[in-house]
This record gives sequence, C-alpha cells and structure tokens, in this order.
Amino acid sequence: MKKVLAISSVLLGVVFLAGCGQQPVSQTQPTTPAPIVKQPATTPPVATQPAPTTPAVTQNYIEVKELGFKIPVDASSANEITYKITQVTKDSPTPGVYFSTKELNSMSKDCEEGSIGAISKVSGKVSTDPNSENFMPGEIKQLQGFSLVFQTPQAPCHSGDNSLDRKFMQILETGFKNAVLLGQ
Repeated sequence: MKKVLAISSVLLGVVFLAGCGQQPVSQTQPTTPAPIVKQPATTPPVATQPAPTTPAVTQNYIEVKELGFKIPVDASSANEITYKITQVTKDSPTPGVYFSTKELNSMSKDCEEGSIGAISKVSGKVSTDPNSENFMPGEIKQLQGFSLVFQTPQAPCHSGDNSLDRKFMQILETGFKNAVLLGQ
C-alpha cells in the first residue's frame, strides 16, 4: 500500500506540475488599453425632408417717380398699395401723394385719397416747431434737396373694422422712415 500511495503522490505531483505552467481558459491576462485616437467627426447620412416653405420676403419699393423718391415695403404690400398724385393748385402749392390700398378702394370711393396716409414734398427744410415759418405737421424725412412730410388720416375712410387701414398705415409709416431718392 505504501507503493500505491507513493505512486499516487508522484502522479498527482506530475499532474500538478504539468498544470501549473498553463493558464486556465477562464482567466485572462490584463492588457494595456490601446491609445484613443480622435478622428474627425463625420455626420452620418440623414434622410432629408423638405423644409417647411415660408414665403420669401422680397424687398420691393413703391416708386413715386413724379416726386423723385421710393419707399421700401415687402412684396405683398407693394402689390396692394396704390397712390394718387395731388394736383398743385393755388390753394395747395405743395406737391404730394395720397396712399390707399386696392382692397380699401374697392370698399368705398372715400378710400381712394389718403386712406392710409399722405406724403408731401417740400423744397428745403421743414420744421417740427409750430412757431416756425417752415412748420408742417407730421413726420419729416430729409432727403437731398427736399423734405418729405408724412401724415396719417384723421379718421378711417369707411365704417366697420379698420384693422386693414391700421395695418397698411403702419407699413407705409415704416417705409416712409426708410424712404430714399430714386436711383439709390
């Protein structure tokens, strides 16, 4: 029995020594992580959908050739706003222009003259001082060689909702502030 025990011990020792040089499959050796290399960002292709369309606001002008100036307005307003030149008379020696809109004109004959505003052309400079001899009521825009005076109407040209009047008065007044000489 001593022999069996001695042989078993030797076999166990040989198996043990033979197995010590090997690593079990379940263990992994730690590895050094690879350096991180930054690559330029690329955007993956994305299916594009058409963007919602909004009408482009094109800068147009209402050109008042008879008086030598133009007023910037958006395209839809330029197609809607109308004007009529005032006749220079003994009682009204200052040339001017009355503004309205196609829609207002169709609502009432009273809307044809100055329903959203009037602009007068005055030689030289105009004063906002009521005591000055060059006084004219209204908003003043100096251009080269003359002044423009903008006045809004005293009352709506028709009965009913006057939101259309107010909308175009505001467009005309904003345009007036940015009026320029023709050719600029």
